[in-house]
This record gives sequence, C-alpha cells and structure tokens, in this order.
Amino acid sequence: YIQVHTVSCIVRSYMSFDMFLPMLSPYANFLWCYRNCTVNMDYIESFSRKEFILKNKERIPIASARRQEVLQHYADYIFDHKSKGDLMS
Repeated sequence: YIQVHTVSCIVRSYMSFDMFLPMLSPYANFLWCYRNCTVNMDYIESFSRKEFILKNKERIPIASARRQEVLQHYADYIFDHKSKGDLMS
C-alpha cells in the first residue's frame, strides 16, 4: 500500500507506487527523491546532502544514486517559484 501524508492526516491506499507516481505527473511540486517516496517541495523547510527536512520536521531521505539530479530539480523549482513570488511560506 501507499501512504499519503497530508497536513491533517495520513491516507492509505492499496496501490503500487508504480501506479501512483504517474498520477502526480501533472503537479510540478512533487519530486521523487527516494525509493518509493515523493515529496511535495512546497513543504520542504531545509535540506542537506542526504535528506529533506519538511516544515513538520519529518526527514525524507534523498537517494544517493540520484542525489545530484534530485537536488538540481529542487533548486530549479525553488528558483522558478521564487522568481515568480509564488512559494508557500
């Protein structure tokens, strides 16, 4: 099953990650960062080379094999949205 963590609850669904991931493709704010794990970049507070730290202090790992790609994607997202002034606080 998959778990979707929202601001108010956790929603569980019996679906493979491979079926779920394409459902997020229309949303540019979701980033696949670790095996079977995506993160909503609007809720990232900070990051290190190995993990994202969310605003709720949850830590999400970054796959070492994809680290450069993931961090570059996040940097591009932040640059694009900050220049438009539409990042969440």
